[in-house]
Amino acid sequence: MAQRADASARVAYVDNDPIVLTHARALMSGSGHGATTVTQADLRDPEAILAAPGVRDLLDFSRPVALMLVAVLHFIGGDQDPQGIVKRLLEALPGGSYLILTHGTGDTLPQDLAQRAEQSYDQAAAHLHLRPRQEVERFFGGGELLEPGLVLAPFWRPDGPLAADAERLGIYAGVARY
Repeated sequence: MAQRADASARVAYVDNDPIVLTHARALMSGSGHGATTVTQADLRDPEAILAAPGVRDLLDFSRPVALMLVAVLHFIGGDQDPQGIVKRLLEALPGGSYLILTHGTGDTLPQDLAQRAEQSYDQAAAHLHLRPRQEVERFFGGGELLEPGLVLAPFWRPDGPLAADAERLGIYAGVARY
């Protein structure tokens, strides 16, 4: 999408799932995505991400960067220091950069349903950690949250009519400038 808006945009995808990476590479093959890389790394190791050739050699860290942490932080447990991970990645970015973040929450669900949602991931490779709004908001640290702020995803610049139950969607979305 970034390259559709600006053909000179550089995009560094990072994921720790080899199947996702294989699929991404297949989609990119022969499609003229010369300013795009796909790197296997784990978000829990921000130093490895920042040092990865697919990231370091492609992105110009002297110019603003958009860091997109979309549907990933809710798979990082509190004992794995998700706040510290985001802080470290943001520290590497120059002024004028952006953080785009989405995060699952149980705020819009009855407590028993939120607990069942988390428990449904207990046997999965990645456990689900739904966080309340206040905790998700802390990920933005000292950034300037852009309007409309941290809101449920359907309410972040909706393009059309919202579904009747949009407020029940348990995903927060926000964008901040640093």
